[in-house]
Amino acid sequence: MTNAAGCDSVITLDLTINTVDNSVTNSSPTLTANAVGGTYQWLDCDNSFSTIPNETNQSFIATSNGNYAVIVSYNGCIDTSACESVNNVLILQNSFETLPNLYPNPTSGNLTLDLGKNQDHITIKISMINGQLISIDEYKFTDKINFEINQARGVYIIEITNQDGNFAIFNVLKQ
Repeated sequence: MTNAAGCDSVITLDLTINTVDNSVTNSSPTLTANAVGGTYQWLDCDNSFSTIPNETNQSFIATSNGNYAVIVSYNGCIDTSACESVNNVLILQNSFETLPNLYPNPTSGNLTLDLGKNQDHITIKISMINGQLISIDEYKFTDKINFEINQARGVYIIEITNQDGNFAIFNVLKQ
């Protein structure tokens, strides 16, 4: 290039292109942003990409079936992942005439099981997501049971069986 004095000049451009990894590992129901060291905000794709309150960790455990994405901020860049599908949350199986209601989910540990009608005998089996048995408890002549998961945060499998062999299996997130 010619400068103002008519002499040749050289321009040096140091260009740094910052990128952000917006990929997600889907281990349904757990989704994990692959970018390490960024900030995160999880989104509900099925609800107009609305933010999910208080879900700002690198990993997100879905409490309901649906499609989710994450906004990743890293090194001055912001990008949103593709939507990831989660379809194995809540009731896995049910053979009760009336679906039992297990709430709240997610939970801090205290749960209520509403059976809808009185049952002569109920067994509640709690296992970790990897299949490790936590507890088996039996209840008689009741339609509502309060019980607790006294374990660390994570996803647990709650299996409910009555005197007739009817059963329901739930995934529950303990926060």
